[in-house]
Amino acid sequence: MTLLTTYNALKAISNRCGRNIILSRHFTTGSETIHNASPRLPLLYYKASKNAMKSINHRVFYANWIFVFAAYDFFTTFVDF
Repeated sequence: MTLLTTYNALKAISNRCGRNIILSRHFTTGSETIHNASPRLPLLYYKASKNAMKSINHRVFYANWIFVFAAYDFFTTFVDF
C-alpha cells in the first residue's frame, strides 16, 4: 500500500513541476523477439566450467561424508563387534 502511495505522491509532484519524474523504463529496444525457455544446447551436451566442477565436487564431498557417517552409525547400532 505504501508503494502505491509513494508512486501517487511522486506523480502529483511531477505534474505540479511540469517535469516527468516518473519515466517508464523499457529494457528492450523492441527489435528483440521472444524466445522459448528451452536452451539451444541440450543439457546432454552441456560442459561445466572448471570452477563450477570444483564447487559441485566440494559440495558432493561433504554430502558423501555425511552419508558415510550416518550409514556407519546405523550399521553399528545393529551389529556388535
